[in-house]
Amino acid sequence: ALEADAANSSARLYMGHLALERGAFAEAEDHAKKMLRVDRGSAVGSLLLGRAYVGQGKQKEALEAFDTALRSSKGLLIAEVEKAAVELSSGQKDKALAALIRAQTVNPYLLRTRRLLLEAGY
Repeated sequence: ALEADAANSSARLYMGHLALERGAFAEAEDHAKKMLRVDRGSAVGSLLLGRAYVGQGKQKEALEAFDTALRSSKGLLIAEVEKAAVELSSGQKDKALAALIRAQTVNPYLLRTRRLLLEAGY
């Protein structure tokens, strides 16, 4: 699909997720950035970029990408959870807990939120 249409956002998103699953974080970052060049306001593109940054240990960039995803789509709960995970790992426990508790209230079935709350000792 990418050979036929290099600007195919859906294919970029799919390839980026596959790269994340393989641990190819730089490749996932590349797909996310190319996707965002075509669809600048894509919340899922920013979420993919944030996850790629997390995998590379780029916490500051990950937080910025998750903030962008949140601005792009206020209802993108997973972006708030992923941002809280980075905050938690960088010692911002109170800030992370507040976001995780909000997320848990909105969707108590989101397993990632529950795991992070347990990790934080909540």
